Amino acid sequence: MPGLAIDAVRAALADAGLGVADIDGIVPVGGYIFSDDLMSNLGVRTDVIDALPAPGGNSGVSSLGIAEMMILSGRARTVLVVMSRKASVNRIVSRVPSLPGPQFRTFLEQPHGWAAPVQWYSMIARRHMIEYGTSKAAMAEVALTMRAHAQLNPNAVMHGKPLTQAEYDAGPMISDPYQLHDCCLETDGAVALVLRLSPRGNPGGRTQVALEAVASSRPSSPEDLTNRLDWFDIGLRSAARACYERAGIDPTDVDVAMIYDCFTFEVLHQLEEAGFCERGESDKLVRSGGIALGGPLPVNPHGGLLSEGHLMGLSHVVEAVRQLRHEASGRQVRGARIAVVTGWGDWGDGSMALLRGRLACVPIGTTSRHWRPNCFRSSGRPARETSGCRAACGATVSSGHRGRCAGTAASTRWAGPASRAEAACTRGLQRTGRSRKISPGIRRTPLLSSR
Repeated sequence: MPGLAIDAVRAALADAGLGVADIDGIVPVGGYIFSDDLMSNLGVRTDVIDALPAPGGNSGVSSLGIAEMMILSGRARTVLVVMSRKASVNRIVSRVPSLPGPQFRTFLEQPHGWAAPVQWYSMIARRHMIEYGTSKAAMAEVALTMRAHAQLNPNAVMHGKPLTQAEYDAGPMISDPYQLHDCCLETDGAVALVLRLSPRGNPGGRTQVALEAVASSRPSSPEDLTNRLDWFDIGLRSAARACYERAGIDPTDVDVAMIYDCFTFEVLHQLEEAGFCERGESDKLVRSGGIALGGPLPVNPHGGLLSEGHLMGLSHVVEAVRQLRHEASGRQVRGARIAVVTGWGDWGDGSMALLRGRLACVPIGTTSRHWRPNCFRSSGRPARETSGCRAACGATVSSGHRGRCAGTAASTRWAGPASRAEAACTRGLQRTGRSRKISPGIRRTPLLSSR
């Protein structure tokens, strides 16, 4: 959907105070939008450096790492990260033939009816229920919590559509134990992020959000699930370990978490693998209200993929930035200073980004369907040089219903049958001494932001 992508890019550039001519690097995400589209339709220069991340839900966070590496290597100063997809046509299940290890799918799984992500991931959930006693009630609590959070987010697809326990229970079974409301939305839409080198200091006194660390990893037997000795040991476990080590913190320091919630159990699963609780303890954490606003670890205050919309997890990064800048009107986590964002894809690929808020946050005007957040900067903890980048983001989505729903990130535009909304956010990374800074919409500093 080049049209939505262009709207998103323009919103991101405007929010960052940049022009199309400033872009000299592009990271197209998802495989549905390419640098060529932006050159032809937006006038982006033809000599940009570009790189395509591995597809899947892990690409949202990992794409930011690629953009940062472009900048820190000196190959680019202003990098655009963009994703656009028409999920009503290009459904997630359409990726199945191109997933790693097709021989396993064709000869061992599909003959037995194991042919779609909801079926593969439901088996992980069921095995966890058997080994650790995880309850269906915990999955229901995830779905209900995400929907409740969406009622506080005017840009969420499910805003104004609360979910009751009875409605959850009545949802048709999709793949046991997953019912309808255990499955995330899909989105027609686009997201754009801009990362740019930023000068030393804090021009204008804008709020700074530091991207402390980013890491990505894969599990053992990354192309196959059935032959993996430990089904729960996913890439996120090692990525999280690397992030905590680089940032010099541990899970107890995190104030808010954006968990890639493609299915309800995956929230439980990733809470454990990211170190927020021990294996088998996520049920207790969730059922005690631990992930709700006001709990010890609020998760996805914007509603997540389950209730805000599916933008490959990039909206999670935006929400993290907004929370750390204290701009999440109506759903703000009090005193939020450190946020985690996770990614999940394919057979357990995982990523994590750690962000830290630095200065006092100044909220920007927000209306029911129009967000325009300020620049935010972050500081990570890499080397002592003074390079860094500043970023911005815009997103455009068309809303619909489950299976064709729109989600937003820090900035979103809703097209189609629902109301339209625009938002943009900027962020910049800037390394000064031990920190690196990013700006509002999405900020990030990958592996290089370590102590």
